[in-house]
Parts: sequence; structure tokens; C-alpha cells
Amino acid sequence: MTRELKKMLFKDIFPLYVNKVERKGHTKQELIDMLN
Repeated sequence: MTRELKKMLFKDIFPLYVNKVERKGHTKQELIDMLN
């Protein structure tokens, strides 16, 4: 994946993903671990 595409995906999808995860009760640390 190109860096630009990653940035775009991250910018668009990450906020949605964070919302979903926070509603499910996962911590931000778990989210960060998933991304690494």
C-alpha cells in the first residue's frame, strides 16, 4: 500500500473505527495494538 493511500484510509476509516470500538467498550490501547 502506498503511504498516501494509507493516510487517506486512516483519515477516513479510523474515526469510524474508533467510534465503533468505543461503543463496544474496547480501549484505545487495544485499538493501537490491533493496528501494529
